[in-house]
Amino acid sequence: MEARTGDERIIPIYRTYANLRMNLLPYIYNEAVNSAERGEPLMRALMIDFPNDPASFVIDDEYMFGRDLLVAPILNEHTRERAVHFPPGTWLNLWTLEEIVAGPCTISGYPSDLHTVPVFIRRGAILPINLGDNMYLGEPTGVRGMGYRNLSFLITGKPTEEWVFADDEGTNITFTPCGDELYVKADAVSAIGHVYLLLPVAGRSKQAHGPRTVWATGGRGADVICFSVEDLMQGIRVPF
Repeated sequence: MEARTGDERIIPIYRTYANLRMNLLPYIYNEAVNSAERGEPLMRALMIDFPNDPASFVIDDEYMFGRDLLVAPILNEHTRERAVHFPPGTWLNLWTLEEIVAGPCTISGYPSDLHTVPVFIRRGAILPINLGDNMYLGEPTGVRGMGYRNLSFLITGKPTEEWVFADDEGTNITFTPCGDELYVKADAVSAIGHVYLLLPVAGRSKQAHGPRTVWATGGRGADVICFSVEDLMQGIRVPF
């Protein structure tokens, strides 16, 4: 397509989203298991997750991708903004980690561009991802097929209930809210040597000690906390 159109933006944009798909494979796998167990589609209408939000019943151009990602695709050529309905909950821009709004509400002219599909993540979600050495969303992991380069968990806020990550290689990590802390414990691991927790800097009452990463272009920083498998097997507590 680039050869036919002469548009040199095509390959870099495609590469970013191909890498993003690989970044999100741990989330996609975990959500696919949840969908199979619950009999719910992985890509689904808003009304399935938000039956008490009347506006969600008439939205036909947005969808939930798993339980925590809200996608509002741009459907018309040359469009640079669109109306986005946000169902109940607080939503962050996935690309920048900036808090956008607390729903339910609708923003009539949410901005977009050719490079960035409007995608939002629910506050309180835990997003399992596989990142490259720069810990940067949309960059290659260097992994082909199974396995992780840097298994990471973006924690957008303390969850309201216990959440479990599991894969078909035997990894099982449980995240349990306990007062002002999040208790993280691995019951089993595969060939993973370490796990990263990513905590957005803005809005945190207590800062982690360690390196910091910029999540994506123009995005806010996130504290990076690395734990060994031995730490996780014993259990760790993360303050909020």
